[in-house]
Amino acid sequence: ELVRQAQAHLANSELLKAEGALEEAVLVDPQNEDAKRRLSEVRLLLGDVRAGMRAQIDSLVNEQKIQKQQARVEIERLVTQARRNEEEEEYAQAIEKYERVLESIRSYPFDLDLGDLQREVESRLPQLVERQKKREEAERISFLKMVEDEKRRDRSTDLRILENKLRQLRRKARSAEEHQNYQRAIQLYENILEVNPGDREAQQRLALVKELDHIHTM
Repeated sequence: ELVRQAQAHLANSELLKAEGALEEAVLVDPQNEDAKRRLSEVRLLLGDVRAGMRAQIDSLVNEQKIQKQQARVEIERLVTQARRNEEEEEYAQAIEKYERVLESIRSYPFDLDLGDLQREVESRLPQLVERQKKREEAERISFLKMVEDEKRRDRSTDLRILENKLRQLRRKARSAEEHQNYQRAIQLYENILEVNPGDREAQQRLALVKELDHIHTM
């Protein structure tokens, strides 16, 4: 009866159930050569299946290791670039890269073993943000002082100089936009409008950048 049950399980590809039935048959009748032979055959089949499963598991583990290593390499590359930006006092670019590093570490589905690096970046980011704010404020004050100084000079000379300064501010604002540093771009366009409130281009770009900044921070 147990051997027939095992045959039915085999017909349904239920190898584990067939193995259990045959093991029970051998325990009940240790002299049952047919049950012993069939049990050996089932175990051979199970050995192949289990070996295949182990191979699949090993393949998945290796694939995860490769993906993890690739993620670590990309994160370390970003950190290296951010540190270089920081050394060159390019704070906006450094902040953007450090934020990408944190996002990559936090969103990765597996532990990247980068806890020390994550803590370092989390510690450095506020410092860089503060440095960037101070620089922007210093630039704003310097710009306003320049404007006041220019007003005291000959009007024709003032206009030429102010036009040059405004062109420089536009270039800086455009560069900030390209680097998605929208807060910086907003400040620069507002500086332009402080000098020339009727500047239509600056008005339009300011409105656009404010919208982009809103979307970026959502």
